[in-house]
Amino acid sequence: MVEEIILQRLISQLGPAGRIVAELLRENKRLQAENEDQRAEIKRLQAEAEVKRVAKSHSPTKFRFRVLRWELGEMQIRPRDEPLGKAVQSLRLHCPPDDQPSGPPYWDITSKRLIAMLLPLLPGIVDSGAYVELNMSGGGWRNAASVSVRPA
Repeated sequence: MVEEIILQRLISQLGPAGRIVAELLRENKRLQAENEDQRAEIKRLQAEAEVKRVAKSHSPTKFRFRVLRWELGEMQIRPRDEPLGKAVQSLRLHCPPDDQPSGPPYWDITSKRLIAMLLPLLPGIVDSGAYVELNMSGGGWRNAASVSVRPA
């Protein structure tokens, strides 16, 4: 409160420039509040993303979804041993929103082995209504995967 009174006196002594200073101070205060709101939203979204991210587990995991379309490309990843990141081949499988439990309606696959197993199957699966079932077990480089296609 005392700081506010002192600041008001200083601004009044500046004459016409004082109005500009006062306006800049108000704008700064507004931007700081907006920045805090955005930081809180970022923290909330990061926490939500952590919950939605499929954890790498050593226990078996099964995914079942239909494929509407697919894209083969590259993706930048940042492994622990390469903090600057590296480009890896990726396969994005777009699926109906109902088939993806959370997050965007697609799966990004970077496992070379899994990409090699899926690529020959995809032309016959797209828009057929058939379900792709991925069975994963293990973790990291020991991860084992199997792919099966089930009719709709």
